[in-house]
Amino acid sequence: MRHRVHSTVAQAIVREGLAAISEQIQATTPDTSSTLSRLAPYLWAVGGLGLLAVFVLRERGEVTNTVAALRTAAPVWLIVAILGGVGAKVAMTLAYRTTLNRMGHTVGFWPVQVALLQRDVVATIVPIGGPAGMYAFSRTLDRSGVRTADAVYIYVLNGILGYLSFALFLVPVLGLAAFTGGMSRTVSLAAGLFAVSVVVLVAGVIAVQRGMGESGRIAARLPQRVLRVIEYVRSQDIQPRYLAYALLLHLTVELCGVAMVYGSLQAVHANLSVLQACVGYAVGSLFMLISPVLQGLGVVELTMTVALTRFGAPSGVALGAVLLYRAVEIWLPFAVGVSVQAARPEVRRHAVHLPAVLAGVVGVLSVLSVVAPRIEQRFNHMHAYAFRAPEDFSRHLTLIAGFFLIFLSYSLWRRKYVAWVAALALLVITTLTHLTKRHDQIVAIVAAVNIILLVMQRERFRVRSDLPTIRQGVVRFIVSLGVAVVYGTLGFFLIDQRAFGVEFNLIGAVEETTRRFLGLNATNLEAQTRYARWFLDSLTLIGIVSLCYAVFSLARPVVWRRYTLPAERNRARALIEQYGDSSLDFFKYYPDKYFFFSSTDRGVVSYGVALYTAVALGDPVATDDVECERVTREFLDFCDANDWNVAFHQVPAKRLPLYTRLGLRTLKIGEDAVVDLTTFSTQGGAWKSIRSSINRLEREGYRAVFTAPPQSDARLEQLRATSNAWLGIHGRRERGFTLGQFHDDYIRHSPIMAIEDAAGDVVAFANLIPCGGPGLTSIDLMRRREKPSGSMDMLFIKLFEYAKSAGFTRFSLGMAPFSEVGNAPGASATERAIHLLYEHFNRFFSYKGLHEYKAKFHPIWEPMYLVYESELTLPVVALAIVRITEADDATTMDPGDVEFIAEAESDDAADELQESKA
Repeated sequence: MRHRVHSTVAQAIVREGLAAISEQIQATTPDTSSTLSRLAPYLWAVGGLGLLAVFVLRERGEVTNTVAALRTAAPVWLIVAILGGVGAKVAMTLAYRTTLNRMGHTVGFWPVQVALLQRDVVATIVPIGGPAGMYAFSRTLDRSGVRTADAVYIYVLNGILGYLSFALFLVPVLGLAAFTGGMSRTVSLAAGLFAVSVVVLVAGVIAVQRGMGESGRIAARLPQRVLRVIEYVRSQDIQPRYLAYALLLHLTVELCGVAMVYGSLQAVHANLSVLQACVGYAVGSLFMLISPVLQGLGVVELTMTVALTRFGAPSGVALGAVLLYRAVEIWLPFAVGVSVQAARPEVRRHAVHLPAVLAGVVGVLSVLSVVAPRIEQRFNHMHAYAFRAPEDFSRHLTLIAGFFLIFLSYSLWRRKYVAWVAALALLVITTLTHLTKRHDQIVAIVAAVNIILLVMQRERFRVRSDLPTIRQGVVRFIVSLGVAVVYGTLGFFLIDQRAFGVEFNLIGAVEETTRRFLGLNATNLEAQTRYARWFLDSLTLIGIVSLCYAVFSLARPVVWRRYTLPAERNRARALIEQYGDSSLDFFKYYPDKYFFFSSTDRGVVSYGVALYTAVALGDPVATDDVECERVTREFLDFCDANDWNVAFHQVPAKRLPLYTRLGLRTLKIGEDAVVDLTTFSTQGGAWKSIRSSINRLEREGYRAVFTAPPQSDARLEQLRATSNAWLGIHGRRERGFTLGQFHDDYIRHSPIMAIEDAAGDVVAFANLIPCGGPGLTSIDLMRRREKPSGSMDMLFIKLFEYAKSAGFTRFSLGMAPFSEVGNAPGASATERAIHLLYEHFNRFFSYKGLHEYKAKFHPIWEPMYLVYESELTLPVVALAIVRITEADDATTMDPGDVEFIAEAESDDAADELQESKA
């Protein structure tokens, strides 16, 4: 039955279905991580809500009439009609399940029912409902493991069975109608057109099943897409005899449709027989199927009403019965489908934004109701008692509340608690003011619904506001109000009398300014000069700017003013040193970090804050995987409460499943170069150029010197001079977050590997740092003088040799940004864009040169990722990372913050290695 409400005429279904099947057959693995696919749910939500609003607006007349019919309907017979509708849905679901089982898909009853309900919703509200309903059906079944091609095939197949079952039902019914004289010429013509459609469909199916189209002459004239579809259909090998049970179920759907019509007739006290109900159902469904308007809305009402009146039912009674039938057939499944859609987890997750949208809508409608009123006089009964016109007072309240609701809608979208309180109060005011206006009840209803939603979802509006910023906003609002009052007062007091035809004294100027600023214009003051008009406009502009400035101050995310206590750093360090497993672990307790501890104190996240974005360095550190997930969830919740974006920077692949499970996105941003010290050797042809460079430097008197901490004052002075020389090279600067900075206390207590010339002066050096994970070490600062060439190659080789002799098995050279990003199959659009940047803009960023420099040490490449929330936040996250890593504040490290336990072809490119660690 109702598969035809959302399908279309046979040709349209087959055309769209074959196209979808063909595209699926020839499609390769889709790029599910592309930007468009990730934005698709939001686009579908916006489009669906828009179509739903248009549909309800268009059909509001039928809804109103249906409600009136329901009020007078007999409850028992109405229940019979509803049971008929339920039976139709059950039979339809079983029919689809039967055909799915024939194709080898074991899908439960409820998933198929949900797919059909989603099809009902989409096909009902979309103007071209057939293809859209088919897409919704296949998309829903995809979650149950049914391929799109199979779902479309099942959809088309059941559509054909539905046409066939209706034809088997139509022939005897119309035959009896003709025999009794109850069939008109128009109905006969429609039945003929439908018969032709069914014959064409059945003939096409038989032709495909028998291999027609594979012969030479016919195949040569058919497009490849059609040939692929024919091959696909024949491969399913579903013989007509296998479909007898499904056809019987479709016939059951028709009988349930008759039960709906008969129950509706009896509910409105129309004494018609079952046969007459069959004719009414057949005629209405027939015209719906051949109607050019795919949903058939309007056609069913007209044709069924005419058919029923031919049997003697009064037109009003017949129309009431048809409306009840449509309520059971269309509106009840539609409501159930919308409810099922709203119950989906992804929909519930975003439902918190609905009050924000409604608040903005109420605000706009409230402002429009004041700005452009075409309404009758109100409050006439109050004029005798009011000290000023009550409609003016209501108008002012409505206007002010409307503007504030518009501004607050953004803060509600961000789930601000302060905005929740303010919006609740304003919506109560708006509801009361609109209820007193006789034709504005619809706005009052929307406002009242929004109040209910806000109260029901009150626990979700927990994003904190920045109290110092709120105080600043209030102060700034008061100051701006005072400035506006002073400006207006002086303007009215000093302006020439000719401007308004009135001369203001000081008190009168203050009163007029206050009235205009608050919207209480009761003096009917008219500007008589161009300057006077400009002055009034400027006063309005100042008021609007003051209001916007205050609301913006109140709506800002939390500005982080927290300071890290030494005890917190010690706790974090203890966890990181014991359970850390990354080359970045040393920087996780560096002084430029904040720390978030789990509720059990067994996990910690090290992060920085910039641009209202919390950027965590690497993975959280925790005692085990359970605690790692706990601290990650709680950190996301903490950032959410502060209205921050969140990102994890330079994350290895180990815990990507955790982030994906928590709904976060991942983006490959480079590869970490790790030298395997167990196999490291400078012997062989691959190391020839490096050996030659080192031999040359040693002949010239250069040597590598390792000095354990603490460094002497003389040594520290040498290192500082080399660092300053490196910073003097164009483009070199101190960075942070993933790097340390040259501070005397830090370097004094670091182990140093240096390259000295024959005179004992340092020409290059690096300081070693502790790392998490067994056998892993790395370096932080790498500084050199411009000469000699090759000093960094010598420095790294000596570092490797020393680390290997000290018992380390791995040496991290840091990340090579954008290395091997976007060139793998299935890469996202963002990763492909990064690859394009990497390949074609190398002369600006030197990323390829950095990768090539690290590659000559023959490292193992380990992918590194950025974890973030969505593509919409990605640009802000990128800017926040730049802001954090470029910070050059002079943080000071305690002497004990660096401990090292030794148990356990260009220098420019080497400089880029130092830069890359940021």
